[in-house]
Amino acid sequence: MYKSGSMYEGKWKNGCLHGQGTYKWIDGEVYEGEWKYNLMHGNGTYYYKNGDVYTGKWHADKKHGKGVMTFATNKSVYDGEWREGKGHGEGSFTLTNGDIIKGEWIEGNITTHSLVTSLNSNIATNPQDTNESGILKSIRSDATSYEIAKVAINLRTLRMKNEELQSQIAAKDKLIREKDEQVTKKDIEVASTKTTLQDQVVEKDKVIAEKDDTIEMMKNTFVLKDSAIGEKDRLIAQKDEVIAKMQSIVVEKDKVIAEKDKLIVEKDDTIVKKDEELASVKSTFQDQVLEKDEAIAEQDDELAEKDKAIFSLKAKLKKISQMAIESNNESSDGQDEGIEVDRPAKRRRTDTESGHSGNGQTQTNRATRNRARRVKVKHENIKAGEIKCPDPQCNNIILHDGGCKRLTCTNHQPRYLYFCAHCKMIGEHGSEIIQCDCPNRNTQADRDLAQEMRNQRSRANPEELVDE
Repeated sequence: MYKSGSMYEGKWKNGCLHGQGTYKWIDGEVYEGEWKYNLMHGNGTYYYKNGDVYTGKWHADKKHGKGVMTFATNKSVYDGEWREGKGHGEGSFTLTNGDIIKGEWIEGNITTHSLVTSLNSNIATNPQDTNESGILKSIRSDATSYEIAKVAINLRTLRMKNEELQSQIAAKDKLIREKDEQVTKKDIEVASTKTTLQDQVVEKDKVIAEKDDTIEMMKNTFVLKDSAIGEKDRLIAQKDEVIAKMQSIVVEKDKVIAEKDKLIVEKDDTIVKKDEELASVKSTFQDQVLEKDEAIAEQDDELAEKDKAIFSLKAKLKKISQMAIESNNESSDGQDEGIEVDRPAKRRRTDTESGHSGNGQTQTNRATRNRARRVKVKHENIKAGEIKCPDPQCNNIILHDGGCKRLTCTNHQPRYLYFCAHCKMIGEHGSEIIQCDCPNRNTQADRDLAQEMRNQRSRANPEELVDE
């Protein structure tokens, strides 16, 4: 509700009437429809205070587009196009008696090209009564005027068709003139191109004449060269004779060399057989050594477990003995205290004689020997994805649990070091390309296989772990 008494009910946007809504003025006029920033815009119906009703398109508070206007005074109806609040464009006007006028309207006035579609009353061809915003209210005339109007309309129609044909003929003439101009331009271009080609032909003829002179000079030169070639052929024939004699000598030498090669091949075969025998024996010996090393490692593990169990039992016995000594201290006198001192000393002598000290020194030495014999790689667990940089001066461990086989060590500056996760082949300096035949992926199965291959190499060159 506004102070003026007007009232709006509908949608808002940014404090403006926007969207679907109804506005009622204090004088009784009503608009129902679409709004756009406080302006009637879109589809809507306007109820005037005199009873007129408009339903149709609106644009910036004005009737604009397709719409229907019903007049309350005589119930006449205009249905057609509107522009800026006035009838403009194709439309029909229905009178109270049912007569309909269809035609073109300009600025609220019907033009001379309007057509009468009903003969319920006498109608003029160019009415001028334009009340209600210039829209025709009523039309009156007699039948004779109507017939004259029909003839006039037919004449105007023929005149319009004639004018249309004349305009079409003028347009075609214009096209013909344009095409003639294009043909003239093309003729000029062809003449110019023809002249240019003729000049080029003359120039080419001159070049051909010069080439002919050059060919004649070359023929004379070839005659002189032929005589020189004949002399060279004679000298070559003499050299061929000398070469033939030398070839016979070479054939004899080749026979001698072939005999020597045969002897060398026989010796090579003998050497290869001996090498194969040595390789077989070496392989067998290495397999036996590996089996023995594995058996020794297993035995060392068992001994280490036994030493550990013995050490644990001795620790328990020592604790029990200590508890017994403490108990005797509480219930004995000075003589008992002397006995208490002798018992631990005797136990220590027993430990020393048996080769086991209280601090587990023998067990530590044996564990150290076991580590030296076991097959391990320092600070590396390939199966878990902890792979050591192949650079011997770099102790960096790269954590990698899958993906590409190419690994990157970022400790190397200014360019990183790239190497294979399986065989640890290093790429060229700063290059990510690794030239090896290893699998392209770094999956768990690939790492297991790499660990096994690394273990086999480590058995031949075991690396001793250092206590840290």
